[in-house]
Amino acid sequence: MFKSLVSFFVVIVLLVGCKSKSEDCVAPAIDKNLVGTWKAVVIEDSEESGTGTLTFNADGTISDPGNLFLGSPVTKSTWKVIGGDVETTFATSGTSVSSVSFTFKVKENTCTKIVLDVFGLYTVELTK
Repeated sequence: MFKSLVSFFVVIVLLVGCKSKSEDCVAPAIDKNLVGTWKAVVIEDSEESGTGTLTFNADGTISDPGNLFLGSPVTKSTWKVIGGDVETTFATSGTSVSSVSFTFKVKENTCTKIVLDVFGLYTVELTK
């Protein structure tokens, strides 16, 4: 009986150990993986300039409640993937309507982390 019980536990341990290795996450393409809410760290000129949350919606809009991208309120923020890069556009309003666009290179795309970069001068690190 004792040997059977020990054998049973050994088999269970082996199955659990093997199962975790086969369940490694493979990140989907950036246009699918980016959708959702992320913790964000903005780095400008090698220094952290802001933290907060960003939500990339499936409809191509961005929710940026802390104004991380521009540092000031925007009326509309959008994103789309073109050729593997993430293109963003931000519209502001005041006395005149203006917009600014950034094209981010995807430096890292994993299940729990995405790193977006503009010429190494402006980086957004997103984590789940």
